[in-house]
Amino acid sequence: MTNFHDTSALPGPAILRSEVDVAAFIRASNARIIMLDGRPGHGKTFLMKRLRTQLACAGLDADDYVAKKTDKFVGAIRTDELRGDIERELAPADRVIISSVCAGLLIEKLSLSPAILIYVKKTSDVRYESIVSQPEIDHDAPHEGEYIKPGLHTEVENYHRTFNPRGKADALYYWPESLEF
Repeated sequence: MTNFHDTSALPGPAILRSEVDVAAFIRASNARIIMLDGRPGHGKTFLMKRLRTQLACAGLDADDYVAKKTDKFVGAIRTDELRGDIERELAPADRVIISSVCAGLLIEKLSLSPAILIYVKKTSDVRYESIVSQPEIDHDAPHEGEYIKPGLHTEVENYHRTFNPRGKADALYYWPESLEF
């Protein structure tokens, strides 16, 4: 079982409706390690880059640590290099934000604790309205038109089925397609 940061004093899992809400949630958590999880192409890295500027903290994209020419993710991560960079970035900074698919498994693999997990999903404007009005329903179907390599697709689908990142997240950030990144 993953050991996420204790957010019991926070309202959560929170539905975060804006980037400002995400930044406020992170500030309120006092967590040093923030993981942005979600399917490929849903804006995790874009959000991480914007948040690291707003929060004046470090940001890393786990994609930069994947061995090239492979269609898997967690098994292809150069964990020692990523762990070293996380520790190096935390030394001068209050926190580090990491964007990653399969982030819950990465937290476990790297033994990162305490960490908070924010699930990020880009969705249609119509689905967005449904999501924010019915947060108790699992709206986590793959994004229409999304393409990822077959092996990675299988890994991401298995991760969502077995780990349930949306259910284990400390916060959910859904954003409508009309907000381009």
